[in-house]
Amino acid sequence: MTDEDIDRHIGKRMRSIRRGADIRQSEIAAALGISESQVQRYERGTNSISVPKLFKVAAELKVPLVSLFDGLL
Repeated sequence: MTDEDIDRHIGKRMRSIRRGADIRQSEIAAALGISESQVQRYERGTNSISVPKLFKVAAELKVPLVSLFDGLL
C-alpha cells in the first residue's frame, strides 16, 4: 500500500463521515482555518493531511481519530 493509497482512503472516510453528519465542506474548512478547496483536496486524497489537522477533523466530525482509518488494513 502506497502513501497515496492511504491519503485516498482517509479522504474517502472523511467525506463519508462528513456527509453522514450533514456537515458542509465550508464548515470543516472554517473550523480548521483552511480553504474549502483544501478540504476538497484532502477528501480526494490529492493532498496529505497532517496529523494535527487529522486530529482536528476527527474532533469536528465528533468521531474517534481511528474511525478515519477504518477499513485501511
